[in-house]
Amino acid sequence: MGRPEPPAGLHPSGDAGLLRPAALRRARDPRPRALPPLQLAHGAADHARPDAGLRPRGGQRRHGLPASGAGPELLSDLRRGGTRAAAHERGCAGRAADHAARRLTPVAAGAGPLRVLALVPYPTGRVPGQRYRIEQWAPLLRAARIELTFSPFLSSLGMDVLYRRGRAATKLRETAGGHLRRLAELGRLAGHDVAYVFREAALLGPAWMERRMAGRLPIVFDFDDAIYLPAHAEANRAVRFLKRPGKAAELCRLARHVTVGNETLAAFARLHASAVTVVPSTIDTEAYVPRERPPNPRPVVGWTGSATTVPYLRALAGALVRLGQRVDYELRVIGGEVDIPGVRVSCRPWRPETEVEDLRVLDVGLMPLPDDEWTRGKCGMKALQYMGLAIPPVVSPVGVNAEIVRDGASGFHARSEEEWVERIALLLRDRDLRARMGGEARRTVEERYSARVQAPRMARVLREAAGR
Repeated sequence: MGRPEPPAGLHPSGDAGLLRPAALRRARDPRPRALPPLQLAHGAADHARPDAGLRPRGGQRRHGLPASGAGPELLSDLRRGGTRAAAHERGCAGRAADHAARRLTPVAAGAGPLRVLALVPYPTGRVPGQRYRIEQWAPLLRAARIELTFSPFLSSLGMDVLYRRGRAATKLRETAGGHLRRLAELGRLAGHDVAYVFREAALLGPAWMERRMAGRLPIVFDFDDAIYLPAHAEANRAVRFLKRPGKAAELCRLARHVTVGNETLAAFARLHASAVTVVPSTIDTEAYVPRERPPNPRPVVGWTGSATTVPYLRALAGALVRLGQRVDYELRVIGGEVDIPGVRVSCRPWRPETEVEDLRVLDVGLMPLPDDEWTRGKCGMKALQYMGLAIPPVVSPVGVNAEIVRDGASGFHARSEEEWVERIALLLRDRDLRARMGGEARRTVEERYSARVQAPRMARVLREAAGR
């Protein structure tokens, strides 16, 4: 693979647009524009001038990334020192985040707040994709005088029954209520400057709401999964005919600007939209803070997810059984139910109020995925959650996972059952290695995947869509 490219769409120079007068930007090019891709140089976000677009200066070195499969060869290096270099990197990452936060300053001090109608499918605080995108950025955007008004399609009751089998009457009633709420929103568009749509304004049916909005309010369309593929939720098989895979393409055409979580999704969006920007899903590094803790009585390997993704963990059962024959460990499952004969498993429900503490006990985090069109559109959130707490991940190098986790540096890639067993066992047996990889994982999140670093990109997109 050689030197991997950094995650697309993370170029800090795009944020400098927040500091340029809106009239000057429009005079140069009135069309919507995608933000430039990242050219991440060591210290670039720390040392470059905001008015220079944070372009790397000469003499800065780029981070060398290991080749694919290079993990085992790097272990001896990981076990040796590197303390001063790691401290320098952490300092650069922290200062880069501070610079990113300062770039959220409004364009004009006397301008009124930008009013954004955020049309989201789910109640706030309930769904990871929505939480790790617009909900997480909302406080940072508010500091930049960008005010979001959240309008969920589903009520809390609708969310409770959505992925359960049966309850057809309740699902129908809640869906009808969501469409009525969307009708009511059409009468309130005048109070907003731009509409933000996460995935779709309504969960079922055509893009009728977005069509009616498009002529009255600019739309920013954001998605973090391959929603252009056919739906496959087993609990709602009866209404699959109401899910429209072609809806995503139509929303791209209707939108003034499209934002996506990774380059795979961007490739689809560019077929239908002229302005596409990659804004990765992010971690709130003020909530996800690594802490020292006593060693577990036995090491803990963990996974977090939901009922829709737990089959990916079950597919790893053979490797987890073999792992138990080498190392005495516990498998902690958060947000799913798994029973693997021969493996000590503890399962607990996912709860937003205990999410961070439930993860903090893990020694190693897992993110297994099959390699298919759907999973290549995933945004790597499980890996980022582990990494935000300095927990080394072992992941399938599928899609953006191969970019987020640097094999042998911030975690391990595993492609076969044998690799899963060997690499998890290696981490469980070596506490110092876990600490070194975990520190590098945390630095990666701080530098590239924190809310403080990425919120300015969404701020610029919203302002440009509104003509500010």
